Amino acid sequence: MEKYYKNFILCGELNYCCVLCQEGFNDIKNVEKHLIWDDHRNNIKKQEYVPKLKKDFIYKIIEDRFYCEICNLVFKKAEDHIRESNHRDLKIAKTSAKKRTSCAKYVDKFSIQISDQKFTQARWHGLNDAMCLLCDEPFGMLMRHITSYSHLVKLIQSETISENGKHYRKQGTNNFYCFTCFKVFEKEGLDAHWTDCYDNVKKNREKKAFKENIKKTLKTGKKNNIDSDIINEFKSTKNKYYNFDGVTRAICLLCKKEVDLTIDALDKHTMYHKKLNRQNLYQQNFIDNGKRRAELADYGRKNFIKLNQGGSKGYCTLCFVYMSAHIKIAKQHVEGTLHRGHLELKGLITEQKHINFPVQSISQEIFISVMQGTYTVDDMDVVFINNGICVHLLSFMLVSRNYNFKNDMSKCFACNVTLTGFDMIKHTKKKEHIRNVNKSKILLISSGCEDEYVREIRPNLYHCGYCNSIFPFWESLVKHLKTLYHAEQRIKAKVLGIKCIEMFKKHPDTVRNMMEYRKRTETDASIEE
Repeated sequence: MEKYYKNFILCGELNYCCVLCQEGFNDIKNVEKHLIWDDHRNNIKKQEYVPKLKKDFIYKIIEDRFYCEICNLVFKKAEDHIRESNHRDLKIAKTSAKKRTSCAKYVDKFSIQISDQKFTQARWHGLNDAMCLLCDEPFGMLMRHITSYSHLVKLIQSETISENGKHYRKQGTNNFYCFTCFKVFEKEGLDAHWTDCYDNVKKNREKKAFKENIKKTLKTGKKNNIDSDIINEFKSTKNKYYNFDGVTRAICLLCKKEVDLTIDALDKHTMYHKKLNRQNLYQQNFIDNGKRRAELADYGRKNFIKLNQGGSKGYCTLCFVYMSAHIKIAKQHVEGTLHRGHLELKGLITEQKHINFPVQSISQEIFISVMQGTYTVDDMDVVFINNGICVHLLSFMLVSRNYNFKNDMSKCFACNVTLTGFDMIKHTKKKEHIRNVNKSKILLISSGCEDEYVREIRPNLYHCGYCNSIFPFWESLVKHLKTLYHAEQRIKAKVLGIKCIEMFKKHPDTVRNMMEYRKRTETDASIEE
């Protein structure tokens, strides 16, 4: 397995995941195909051991995580990992961890089997109703969740155990997922639950077998020759729903309706009442959701958060970000560094001590020697700066669209004003706006071999050009630059830049607006307000 470990492939019992490309696989054949993919090979070339942890074979990967090549594990705290006995033993032996043997196997694309127990892929991933019991959080789209990077890492680094007919998964340090009842327990609760678990399984199997027997017996609805023991047993399973009159009539205890004494008729009538109950429950939930939405709206009004018309989404007018319409999400945002940073910049909370950005900065006018554009690439208007940085035109002008759920509204970060669509076009041509954009400072930051495009537009307020987002104080900017979302946007910008270069080579006659940036700013300075 050393080959896969060196290629940053997490190897689980049934699943695999490339921690660099953040892509999951269900079989080794697809892993092999991934290893020869150009993007993967290029990502590998950029990786280096953490200098202080080189002898421990540890890399720093995305999102403040570390990867150990010999243990084939992803973790947050490298110091804790290198002290673990298993890591020390592998390091001394100069070998790698062996792939765990699995008691589980794929039956087909949708089913997994442990011993004689077969269940769906959703159960294998720990999904029960709308909750993922592995991640301990609700999920939306099933396939999107089970293929997500964070979920796959948790799944692969868990351990499936099968002993004495008991099948369960160890999740984390003290959580266990039962493959029989599909619930999560702590160690003490797991040991105590088996008796009830087996009793329930046994009862369900007996109930299913008995129901099949009843179906066969009552199939025609003729009871004259039916064994009285079967009839009595059958009645005992239905007596909480029906009152029986002889062997031919059943009276529903809820609506007093007479129902034929056949399995199909009784089941159909029972399901009718269950459906009514579900409708009543839905109506109750609708009322509860209304209360929760009102609570969220009230909380939002006090914290710069507005809801859209349907109440399904929130928008923070202080931070210019969208979020799920959930009180927990809203509170996490309000208590986070981004929101508190904007509050501090506006003087709404007490000032805190912050780190001054530890990098050089130069004015945008000096930084930009050549700018090409505007060009339309993949239906986006972009500008190409210094033959290496490609950004959206609006981002370059420090303007963001779709302000507060309104497609025709924009926010100018440079001038700190909101604008309608028509006013936005006029605004970006004004001398004051151009002056504000030009006086922003470029921070000379590099991520590996790639240059960032970050500007300080006002003291302690930074703009990420690739993501077209603003961040208060150096700490929140650094946190953003390490996110997967930012990495994806930077890669997309790189691809757009390559397409621009290819377009220049193929159609040199279409290249326009190529000029020294200083000349452009001199022309812009003559524009009247």
